Amino acid sequence: MKSGFHIIKTTFILLLVASLTMTGCKSKKVPKEVRTAEKAQAAEQKEAELEYKQAVKHHRDIQSEQTKQDMKALKKQQKKLNRIHRRSLWDRLFRPGCKTGK
Repeated sequence: MKSGFHIIKTTFILLLVASLTMTGCKSKKVPKEVRTAEKAQAAEQKEAELEYKQAVKHHRDIQSEQTKQDMKALKKQQKKLNRIHRRSLWDRLFRPGCKTGK
């Protein structure tokens, strides 16, 4: 009899604590000034990113064809050279914190 009451009491306390912790987060409200500041910052960041992309596109457009071909060839060559420094699949899957190569 005593152990049954103890189990019910423990369950009730756990449910009460869980409900209090879950509802506590919902009562916090963000002030309007903070939300508007965050929106303005996000808009500025988006605009800066767009300007950067346009600058990169313009830079690529003014490159000569020979430069574009050279860059493409160097990228392929770099891939081949860096292949020997790549870790094995097993090592990358099961030891992600280890950053050393072979």
